[in-house]
Amino acid sequence: MIPDHETVKQIMNDVYNGFYLKWRKQLTQENAGEMMQEYRELNQRYPYELCYVNLLNLLECIENEFRRRVPSE
Repeated sequence: MIPDHETVKQIMNDVYNGFYLKWRKQLTQENAGEMMQEYRELNQRYPYELCYVNLLNLLECIENEFRRRVPSE
């Protein structure tokens, strides 16, 4: 299934502005479950590969930023 132009716009806005910008610097061990819940909700709201791939890539960026800020013990 391929999203129309307006859906692509919504996906990119929600995934980048709503998800990535929110979680890139605020992820902690305590709120990781909340972040993953938002991840799952976005995946369900937009059942398109575009959303899935972008979320997955941005999740990796968020996790890498978390690891950089909080070295493993």
